[in-house]
Amino acid sequence: MTILNLPAGFNPSPNRVFRVPPAARREEPPEEYLYGVAPPKHEEKHRPRHHRFDEKSSEDVLDYTFDFTEWLQGTSDTITGITPKVMNPLGGDFDLTAVIQGVFNSTKAVIVLASGPPGSEVKLNVTIGTAQGRRKTVRVIVPVNSDTEPTAPPDLSDGVLTIGGVPITIGGNTLSP
Repeated sequence: MTILNLPAGFNPSPNRVFRVPPAARREEPPEEYLYGVAPPKHEEKHRPRHHRFDEKSSEDVLDYTFDFTEWLQGTSDTITGITPKVMNPLGGDFDLTAVIQGVFNSTKAVIVLASGPPGSEVKLNVTIGTAQGRRKTVRVIVPVNSDTEPTAPPDLSDGVLTIGGVPITIGGNTLSP
């Protein structure tokens, strides 16, 4: 279960921010002809590059911000929905889990991640939808170090987000789904 809105008073950390770049414009350089013959075209291998966050431990419960401000620049569009998806879950109790997600300042998607199998590199796809119908998916890598034992994500079964049985509060508000 995931809390679908950021709680009142929540301010994301400025230390874990991925700024989604604007769409790249590919301009073809002018071709130079020698004796009227075009040079051969070289196929460029395009490898996807994924942002890599700093390591977290399985015990950490941390917020990650995906800043779409530049990507949305000039559109007056806003983010209306976020869908995080762990791409290589092991199906165990310690899989990386999104426990809170929400929109911050209309152009930033914030996801709070917990747990994760120690010693792994977890691929996470984050898809946003916008008011004007745009969709964008970005993939990031979340490395989970081996500093702690595997830790289950916070419990939401009682309607309140708890870690080790202790309710989590932000700005005096107890977190609940």
